Formats: sequence, structure tokens, C-alpha cells
Amino acid sequence: MDINVQWRRIRQIVFLAISIFLPVYQVSADQLTAPQVVTGFGSDRGTMGIPRWKGYMDQANPDHLWISFDNVGSGTNIRYTTDGGETWSANLMQIDINGYNDFHMSMWGRNGELFYTWPNRDGIAFRKFNAPAQSNDDRGPMYLFSGTTAMYRSNIMVQNNGRIWVFTRFSSDAAENVRYNYSDNGGVNWTSGVAYAAGTGSLRIGSMPYVNGNPALVVLYLNSTRGCEYYLWNGSSFERKSDASIYPYDIDADRAFTHNVIAGQYMHLIIGDGNDLYHCWKSYNNGTGNWNRTVIENSPFTVGMDWNPISCVRGNDLYVFYNRWLSSDSMSSMVYYRKWSQTTQTWSNPGLVSANLTNQKNFQPNSCPQVPESSDYVPVYWQGGAAGNLRIYFAKVLVDGTPVIDTIPPAAIQDLHTE
Repeated sequence: MDINVQWRRIRQIVFLAISIFLPVYQVSADQLTAPQVVTGFGSDRGTMGIPRWKGYMDQANPDHLWISFDNVGSGTNIRYTTDGGETWSANLMQIDINGYNDFHMSMWGRNGELFYTWPNRDGIAFRKFNAPAQSNDDRGPMYLFSGTTAMYRSNIMVQNNGRIWVFTRFSSDAAENVRYNYSDNGGVNWTSGVAYAAGTGSLRIGSMPYVNGNPALVVLYLNSTRGCEYYLWNGSSFERKSDASIYPYDIDADRAFTHNVIAGQYMHLIIGDGNDLYHCWKSYNNGTGNWNRTVIENSPFTVGMDWNPISCVRGNDLYVFYNRWLSSDSMSSMVYYRKWSQTTQTWSNPGLVSANLTNQKNFQPNSCPQVPESSDYVPVYWQGGAAGNLRIYFAKVLVDGTPVIDTIPPAAIQDLHTE
């Protein structure tokens, strides 16, 4: 038996044994609105997750929400609402000048402004939409990062002080394939450097929101027991802290993960590994201490990349949206969510987001990195349908944060992930 399979089985048994003796609580079920169609869509590709956010809610006005999506044609690839999703704009808004939007696009927002990075035909690009960000007239100039090509990938995050960070990687450069770029003047000028000399070209990057006030970079080493690690900015460079190893297991080439931070210090990572969806978290604690790790979902039909988790923080709660296949047929894929309470350190029971959308594939959910506590909902949107006849769906998790004790016993074990 392969050594990785043996370790996965051992981890599952340990996590299961621990969970049997822990008190189980349920955060009372939030209400879900019925899915609504935002726009038609024609591309059956990895458009929204893994692990880039593509939604933004105005922190000052939760009714203002923008969503972005892949578009292989010349049409719009940004939609927005000013009434909390009751209606959606019909304005033509395009991130790239020719209307094409690559599914590796990454989005952030701040003070009603939108920030994008994506690979275009010439390299990694950056663009800002100025407030109110409701038409192409609000679109700023495009900036192209020197030395990059269309084969590069990137992630973006914007600090509370306005500093814009863009991380890039290139799989053929093992020495310097994780680079940072930051701008303090809205993207006009940039400072660049090597974020971490990974020493391998087989990796993926994802940028956490800020930990202890500083940006953190998450690197997933593929086909390596290094697994997921993070590196924290110390004011002049990215530093590997003693707790850098988040998930030190070989997950082959799977790269479905999401990451977020509650209250600036509680770090969370959700990652799909085989038939399991893992939750890893800890308090920053000056980069010391151990990570908590547990399986929060198991499915005999959902494997690795198919989990497609994405996360959103509201106050002390972490919302995780993910796919779960109900059979071996991809058309059985449905979108679910669970809510983690940092206060009680417990998960809610799964909630079905894509209700009544049966006999079609529902996949690639996305949301915002965070929403303000003044928001009475957490947004989620996803792809649904079949190739050539896809739509973008939208729903709201209406917030109800009252914790209650769960008296439902755990379900029987269906599968312990053998290969």
C-alpha cells in the first residue's frame, strides 16, 4: 500500500477517535434564500475558486455587492447589485479591455473600489476600478508586471492602510517562483522582491488576509510532505515562523483550499485531501503553538479538487462554501455551507445552498473574503448547469448566530478513504 494512503487512513482514524469524545454543538441554522440566476454563462472551467476570491461587499453598505466571473467572449464579466441581490446591473463592465477574463483572476475591494490581477496575453496585469465602480468609465489604467508572461499566476490583497499586494508565481522557476509586488499609490508604482525561495516549481500560492496586522502568504507544495505553509511579512521580508507548517501532508496535485483570518489573529485553512475536507486553525500567538486539524466533511464520491472550498468571515464566524458530489456522476454535485463559531469553536451542520437545482451540476462556489458585521447576510454564488448552458446563481445566508446544543448523534461511517 502506498505510504501516503497509509498516512491518510491513520489521520482519519485519529481524527475520528478524537471527535467521538468531543462535545458536539450546532450553531442554529441560518436561513437560505432561494437561488436566483444572475447571468448566463458559457464556459465550463475552474472559474471561481482554487483559492481566489471573486466577490466584494462594500464595508460601509452591505447592499452593495460585486461579483466577477470567467468569460471567454467579449461580454461583461462583472455584475453588481445595490439592493442586496434583489436586482443586478446590466451595465457592460469588463476587467480586460477586450472583454476576455481568465479564470485565474483574483479580486479584492476597499472603500467601494475594486482591485484585480489576472494573466492576460502579455503577462500578469493589474487594474483598479474607482468608486462607485459601476461602469467601464470607472476603470483605471492597466499595469503589466515586467518579466511575467501569460503563463504566470497571481493573487491580490489590499491592506487596511491602502497598500496593494500582488503575489505571482511561475512554475518553471524553482528559485524565485514566489514573488511579491506592493504599491502605496494605487498601483502607479510598485516595489518587488522574492517572497520565498521555495526551491521547487510544483506549488500553488494563496494570500491570507492580514495576520497580526501584516500580510501572510500561503504556499501549497504539490506532491510533497511540506503540504501547506505560510510566511508572514515582518516589515522588510516574508518570514517563516515556527508554526509555518499548516498541513504537512502530501496531497499529490490537489490544490483546492481556502484560507481566512478571524479578528486578525485566528488563522483558518480549509483544504480538500482525497475524500476528506480538512479544517486547520490556530491562534497566531506570535507564530508559536500547534495547529488544530480535523475532518469536517467526508464523501465517497468527492475527491480532491472537486471540494472547491471558499470562505467568508463575518465577525467571529467563518462561513465555508464547498461542493459535495452525491454520486459518482458529476451532475450530482451540490453546493453546501458550514459555519464555524470562533466563540464556541464549533461547526454548524451542513446546509444545502443549491436547493431545488437537481439534475444539473452545481460547482465552483465563491464569496467575499469578509463582510461587515452590519450585514444581515453572507453572499454565495456559483456555476450551475451543463457545458454550453451554464448560469451564475446567487443566494444569501441570512444570519442567525444563536448557538444551541446539537442533540443529533453522529452519522454512521460510510468510508475511510482507501485507494
